[in-house]
Amino acid sequence: MRHHGFLNGLVIFSVLCVASTAVLANGETYLLFATGRNDYGQLGLGDNTRRISFERVGGIRDVSAISAGYMHSLVLRNNGKVWSTGFNSSGQLGLYSLDAVNVFTATDNPPDATAISAGNHHSLARSATNGTVWACGGGDDGQLGSGSDYSTTAFISMPRTNIVTLSGGGAHTLARDADGNAWATGRNSEGQLGLGDETRRLSFTQILSPVDVAAVAAGNQHSLLLTTDGHVWVSGLNNDGQLGVPGTDTDTFIQVPDLSNVLEISACSNQSVARLSDGTLMVTGYNGQGELGLGDNTNRFTWTAVPGVSDVIAISAGTSHTLILKSDGTVWSTGNNSEGQLGLGDRVYRNVFTQVPGLTGVVAISAGGYHSLALTAKHITITAPTAPDITVQNGGAYAVTWNSDSLPANAKVIITLRNGAGDGWVLANGVPNKGVWNWRVGTWKSKTQAVYEDGDDYRIEISSTDGLAWDDSDAEFAIGTPDSITIAGPADPEESTTTPYTCTAQYNFGADQDVTSLVKWRALSPNPKDPARYQSCKYAVMQPGGQLLTKAVSADQPIRLTASFGKGKTALADTLDVTIQDVP
Repeated sequence: MRHHGFLNGLVIFSVLCVASTAVLANGETYLLFATGRNDYGQLGLGDNTRRISFERVGGIRDVSAISAGYMHSLVLRNNGKVWSTGFNSSGQLGLYSLDAVNVFTATDNPPDATAISAGNHHSLARSATNGTVWACGGGDDGQLGSGSDYSTTAFISMPRTNIVTLSGGGAHTLARDADGNAWATGRNSEGQLGLGDETRRLSFTQILSPVDVAAVAAGNQHSLLLTTDGHVWVSGLNNDGQLGVPGTDTDTFIQVPDLSNVLEISACSNQSVARLSDGTLMVTGYNGQGELGLGDNTNRFTWTAVPGVSDVIAISAGTSHTLILKSDGTVWSTGNNSEGQLGLGDRVYRNVFTQVPGLTGVVAISAGGYHSLALTAKHITITAPTAPDITVQNGGAYAVTWNSDSLPANAKVIITLRNGAGDGWVLANGVPNKGVWNWRVGTWKSKTQAVYEDGDDYRIEISSTDGLAWDDSDAEFAIGTPDSITIAGPADPEESTTTPYTCTAQYNFGADQDVTSLVKWRALSPNPKDPARYQSCKYAVMQPGGQLLTKAVSADQPIRLTASFGKGKTALADTLDVTIQDVP
């Protein structure tokens, strides 16, 4: 019989656990994709409709880590902030409420997270400050490690530091510190804490054996430890063979015989998965829905090699499904697919690992209760506009540029303008992927949508037509109309020299822009018969780009520099009076 728990009147089978997801290369931008059950908004897509194929999650960028809980999801962004979405009956979203949300929403703490883990109905984060544990959500069994059995709707720091990685289980938590020690807290009814008894702990308690721990994985009511020598140790419930050792349950960690060279472990409801150094898989435990990927639905009570699977670089066990990531960036899935959590475009169960179509360039995976998350490396990088001090001139031309070398040669892209209110204007649809597109700013042919107006909260978004590659501007830029221009430079250039001058345009929105190379320059001198009037200058000439070339003079000579910007009635102009110095 499979164990179950009760949550707000719902009978919840196969409670899930995940280990903390390692932070990817900081500063890189990855795209978040999600599939599966979504009745509480756990996919973060802005609705509560299930997906049967992986779909890109918009509205969140710069994601560096993911963790799928039973019915909620966490992501970690490059700036160290934790964002959450989904079921929230115990406050596991850390948003100071018990209300579910269906879009990823920023939490207040910790301010500098480096690792995350979503358990059944609690959430964990590791802070860069002294490796402090932060936690929120259900704490009725001590799984938060706070020293009491209270729950909290906000992330709060716990009295445990020096932690490197965390794993939230059904109602217990495992942690590893920087010295290779393992710690445990929470429910212990089946000996899952490995402390030699079945008494729950309200605070993190050190597991004395084994030592030199490299990784931890908390299941529903069992636990795995991976030591630095590549061996796996197990403790807790063993009713479905999830420990992979002979006999029944154990309340102390024991080493799995004949299992070595392990690089990664993952535990969930009643199954366990291990990745070996040669890229192959070993599995054990419950297999009633094909989650072990062995081609049948028979439980395994000892660790068993998965045939035909190789080149695996990451694993993630969900409630009743399993994901693997291969070295070529593809994702493969097996097991329960009742909610589309396998991402295969249907709801048919699988008992062998099957490649997820259309999802490539994946760098991280996380299997949740009945949903799945994946991060892909973006294949498009916008190179202009990218800076916050850019003002694009309304009525002018601007070259939108991007890099996308990894896209197919015949790929096409969609270029969209968006503002801070979420409004969007598709500027170009199906543009050849050449890395540059000339934008005539202010030109808009739609008969149903008003033209975009001047403002300072715009971004350019570029996506492949299949939606699998995407990027937007690193910062908001302005679309503005110039109000005036200003010449700047030395008031006393010397004779027979080249002196640079600049011209800056001021806009109704956004920062001033250097238009030195865009204006029409002239150098004039006073008319001898009417000094109030100016004529072509014989002492100097202004070149394009603002370079004043002066000739030899027999005495100081006043001249006037002029710059004009634009044409017709909207043209702007400025003047600067200077004196060419006669150098003795």
